Amino acid sequence: MTTLAAQLPSTAKAPYEARVLIREELSEAIPATTLWDVLTVVTELVTNAVRHGSGGTVRIKLSVAVSGKVSGEVENDGPARVELQPIDVKSTSGL
Repeated sequence: MTTLAAQLPSTAKAPYEARVLIREELSEAIPATTLWDVLTVVTELVTNAVRHGSGGTVRIKLSVAVSGKVSGEVENDGPARVELQPIDVKSTSGL
């Protein structure tokens, strides 16, 4: 298993810094098409953590299993909880 764990300052540069780390640490372990998907999802999550969260740090944890399965977490220091919402296919915001 390949893992990446990092703490980034909660600034506008955090999404970019997360992408750089992921490319440096995981590009050998993830096929290019999967890497693109991981970069897209993590960018969105880190952006949301910076924009909507509180605290000075964003934490990223990613794991790539031998099977190729990628799992991960993005956290900030805010007290809010994630609430799943129904998918609105007509929405123009977020993924």
